[in-house]
Amino acid sequence: MKPLTSFFNPQTDFKIPRPSEPAENSWDGSDVRAKLRDCGVLFQGYTPQPKPCFTALACDASILKSEKRYAGVWACHSVAVYAETKGKRERDVYTGLGEIIYGNMKYESRLSCGFFEPYEALEDRLDSIRFVKEAKALCESEADADYLFFDGSLKSAGEKMGGKRIYPEQCEAKKHYKKLLGENVAALVEDTRSSELSKKLGLNTTDLLLFENILGEGEFAAFDEDPVVVYAM
Repeated sequence: MKPLTSFFNPQTDFKIPRPSEPAENSWDGSDVRAKLRDCGVLFQGYTPQPKPCFTALACDASILKSEKRYAGVWACHSVAVYAETKGKRERDVYTGLGEIIYGNMKYESRLSCGFFEPYEALEDRLDSIRFVKEAKALCESEADADYLFFDGSLKSAGEKMGGKRIYPEQCEAKKHYKKLLGENVAALVEDTRSSELSKKLGLNTTDLLLFENILGEGEFAAFDEDPVVVYAM
């Protein structure tokens, strides 16, 4: 062994593998767009309304579990935030720095916990519990909003409602899922790291980066399905 001194780095440089440069990844945008149309993707331009005025209610939740010998315990913290837009910029009251497009912001925080009964399939049920707590925070809020904003839990909850065995948490999630789809809901429907669509086209990239490269300003792409999935710039 050698003394750990300022000479340590040169001594170990040759032992540490350096990451190789990522391979160049380029494609023909027009060719990709044609292939996406064949997959059922619709491209269309849009003109956003200037200075829109609306109210919004958003929620997010964090959840964790602890697996013991004879039982599994979960705890969930959900926070709902209400905001108004009036076509002007407002002081950012949360950070105290700069301005944002939202004003009259309010929040509500909830903490809940429970046991997994029966003690099995915890991961899938964990997503359902989180979704239910987020849905309740929105639907039971005192604030009445024009739009409800979700993150990706709306999609993940919908994907995990089936299966050979349906648990109580999944039944409750299904009830809230159907109710929310009848509201003005906007949600993230895909993980930013997802590459399912890109792989179908033979591209080594994420779907998010794919659409960022082929969509022009004021243009969106949508899948003609229910609920509607939209990629926009």
